[in-house]
Amino acid sequence: MVGLKAKVEWVGGMRTVGTSGSGHTVVMDSKFEEQPAAAASPMEQVLMAFGGCSAVDIVEILRKKRQPFTGVEVELDADRRSDPPRMFTKIRMEITVRGVGVAPEAVKQAVNLSMEKYCSVGAMLKAAGVDITWTMRLEPSTEGYEGSSRRGAMVPGALDVPHTAPHPEADLP
Repeated sequence: MVGLKAKVEWVGGMRTVGTSGSGHTVVMDSKFEEQPAAAASPMEQVLMAFGGCSAVDIVEILRKKRQPFTGVEVELDADRRSDPPRMFTKIRMEITVRGVGVAPEAVKQAVNLSMEKYCSVGAMLKAAGVDITWTMRLEPSTEGYEGSSRRGAMVPGALDVPHTAPHPEADLP
């Protein structure tokens, strides 16, 4: 069994600082009275963690498949309960992979593997009853390189690769 450790300390207002067992820190904040939040809230960070977990899986799988991708982006939109605990009820994801010569089937397989097998954050959210759906897009890009943080130039005729859970067997266009 693999263990993780973390420590969270309140530093004032609604702000806390979390420190991971590996020594990395993150600030979390929530709106307090009339003061706006100075950092992402804990729930926003859970949503970002889901996107990050999935993106890393997709990158790793596409690398193993030797696909010439230049970027991976995950946009998330979530609904929450209005009453406490204000848990997520639905999360919609749009996953975009960029690159010229990337096989649509490789993108489909990478996303499906992330969402159905590898993404630990997604698995926890699903176990909590969150309805998760996603759409995939494959967009040609003539700039950047694998792992680049730069967004590639958009080329006309981008290929939409729709896929929505719970139908992982859906075919790409």
